[in-house]
Amino acid sequence: MSQRPDLVLVTGPMVGASSWAPTAERLRVSGWRVHVPDILLADGALPPWHALSTHYAKLLSLDSPPFLVGHSLATVVVADLALRMAARGLIMVDGEIPPASGPVPPGRESFRAFVLGLAGDDGWLPRWSEWWLDHPRRSVTGIDQLACDADAFVMFENDHRACRRHGSMTQ
Repeated sequence: MSQRPDLVLVTGPMVGASSWAPTAERLRVSGWRVHVPDILLADGALPPWHALSTHYAKLLSLDSPPFLVGHSLATVVVADLALRMAARGLIMVDGEIPPASGPVPPGRESFRAFVLGLAGDDGWLPRWSEWWLDHPRRSVTGIDQLACDADAFVMFENDHRACRRHGSMTQ
């Protein structure tokens, strides 16, 4: 029987790598080789939007082409990353499908406006989970589902990388 390909799980830029932890663990238990590169831990800060896939490519050293899995805004990042590393395929979870060519902004204009509206006077964003406290679309964010796993939620909430300067959304 042939060996399963590697899976590389990539987070959207507004949350830390811990957001993939429950999924990664379940996949590993099922026999998959799973990688969750933590670009923020490796680089110390979120690189500009246009450079994200380059930074992810530097973090990955795999023996064979992987399947790339992107969530949220990372769907666009993994599409570009797939070209850089000749990926076997892409799985895009709850995100945008990028155009065939040309520059791609980080999310729709309405989302960027929403994020920029959350930034404090100092330019820092609150934790991602705090964005949705009274938001009418809270039920579709998955935050309440994540909160059902107390350990995963604590890890997510304590991920110091969950707070971002809004500048990465505009670079």
